Amino acid sequence: MFGLSVFQHFSPIGLDIRDRSLRAIQLNGDRSAVVHAIEMEIEGPDDTSSDSTAKVAGTIRTVLREKGFRGWNAVLAVGHPDLLVQNIRVNDSPERSLTNSVLDEVISRTSLNPETVEIRCLDVGPVQQGETQRREVLLLTCRKAAVTERTEIANMAGIRLLALDAEPAALARAVLRQYRRQTDQSQTMLIVRIGQRNTLVLIIRGDHPLFAKYLPFGGHDLDQALVQQLQIPLESAMILRQGYGERRREQRDPEIVQTVQDCLQPLWDSWLEEIAKCARYYQVTFRGQPIERVVMSGSEVTSELQERLERFFDLPVEILDPFRAIHCQRQINMTPDWDIAVGLALYSYTSPVLA
Repeated sequence: MFGLSVFQHFSPIGLDIRDRSLRAIQLNGDRSAVVHAIEMEIEGPDDTSSDSTAKVAGTIRTVLREKGFRGWNAVLAVGHPDLLVQNIRVNDSPERSLTNSVLDEVISRTSLNPETVEIRCLDVGPVQQGETQRREVLLLTCRKAAVTERTEIANMAGIRLLALDAEPAALARAVLRQYRRQTDQSQTMLIVRIGQRNTLVLIIRGDHPLFAKYLPFGGHDLDQALVQQLQIPLESAMILRQGYGERRREQRDPEIVQTVQDCLQPLWDSWLEEIAKCARYYQVTFRGQPIERVVMSGSEVTSELQERLERFFDLPVEILDPFRAIHCQRQINMTPDWDIAVGLALYSYTSPVLA
């Protein structure tokens, strides 16, 4: 009874675990305001996975000792590389369940082993493929070892794990919190989340996911390009790119600007082309439902990438503010990289099937 009462008055604690950091946030009962939020660094991992798990759990315990959090209900995310998301098509047969059709497709056409992964699927809807009607399915597969690892983290940290949430679901929840008008619900939205190690491309219409894919491109790749081409240490490359992106245009050194752009242009072009392939797949599959809005989020979002996407798609591109529709009195660094943590805190027992 106590746990249910806490859940009604406060959201679960959204715990977004990254390689070297942890974000934790809790909202009030109607999810309109932040109760508490904190960001902490996680000490570097040791040689064994058990040491790493213990350090993450220890960081969570330290975070939850903060007096601002209420209860021990929490939601954690699973994302790349533990989570694979992809669109597949299966035969549309009334004689077989969708789950069995998906399993047949996974076994026959992929290298995934159903014994080592958890498999979930979302029925996107019927599509026409030539003369045949098939079903478009969003497939989510997560390593069972990753599920076990996060369960161990929760047990060691002493939290009550309500759910392991798919990262795309948390992202969609954070975005949809902002776009709640009736007109928004009928729009097709392309969401591009660029992080340190990967880019998540998600296409939704209303609250219905239609396409999702991880691209192996992030801020780390940009830093490595500067390291290799300029022959500088990684730390210097990170500082150079960060300073280049944060300064106002009039404060930038033209020579440095040109040097950075020359180094990174091929990667930017490749990144845009991969996003374009995702958009083309969607547009061919769902004719008559064009992409109408583009939203960017993640730790590597910059105004320059925003402008490049705008020129590429000839559409306005917005940078996500996860707190725009959520009141926050506490001073925290309100960056787009809080999107996953906020989406986890917005989890409820009635969250979409993607969760």
